[in-house]
Amino acid sequence: MSGPVHFILTAGELRPQYARGIESARVHGAPIVLWHVADAPEHVPDGVEVQPLRLPGWLADEAPAHIADPLLLQVLYEHGGMFLGLDTISLAPALDLLTRELCVSLDVPWADYVSQERRIDHPFSMHLIAEPCSGLVLRLYQEARHRIEHWPSSRKAWGYTGPAILTDVVTANLDRVDVPPFPTLCGFEGSYVWQWYLGLADPPPEARVLHLFSSAYPELFWEGRADLFLEKHPDFEYDLDRWPWCRGALVEGRRATGVSA
Repeated sequence: MSGPVHFILTAGELRPQYARGIESARVHGAPIVLWHVADAPEHVPDGVEVQPLRLPGWLADEAPAHIADPLLLQVLYEHGGMFLGLDTISLAPALDLLTRELCVSLDVPWADYVSQERRIDHPFSMHLIAEPCSGLVLRLYQEARHRIEHWPSSRKAWGYTGPAILTDVVTANLDRVDVPPFPTLCGFEGSYVWQWYLGLADPPPEARVLHLFSSAYPELFWEGRADLFLEKHPDFEYDLDRWPWCRGALVEGRRATGVSA
């Protein structure tokens, strides 16, 4: 698999945190395409191809995350390659992970899903690598559209067009899917990626992509405000004087990635 690497901007401007994720994707050694739903964004990193995406009427009333899911599946079906969220940082090449029809990202160790004490219902995220015209990707797209068009609002929980569909389709077709071990395409579980934000931990050496879970940590991802994060989570006991790089901009000049905030 030689790419490309796809990103989708569903709304708003291409903010520096997003541009950082795109810049880091150069490590994959493949063309990078930024697809946009609204107006063409400004300040796109050099060499990145920018392409429009038409928003179909059946997606018009959906939340941005649920808009992105069927659109990214459409892009992967038509073009193949790798889709990454804009809240990722790429650390090492990953396209070689695809040896079958589809490669998925584990957000948690597999044991957390298959154990008797299952701690999570949906272990996969929408960071995907696929061959063009994949039958599995088409099935995922068709199921996402069906849920959007036909499910009542009471069933539309967060992730119902993405991770929840992946659980059903992937677990039923494991012979057609590559599932690299956690944390290859995630880096950290969402419950402790704050350690990276606060400069307390570097990604494991086997991690190729770091998912920053921007929706769970807006104070850290968008503002670099460790103080606001600690106010929101008073049970965490961290000493800002001991870790002064937690102040100000988002962990400036991350040692592990070489990517500035």
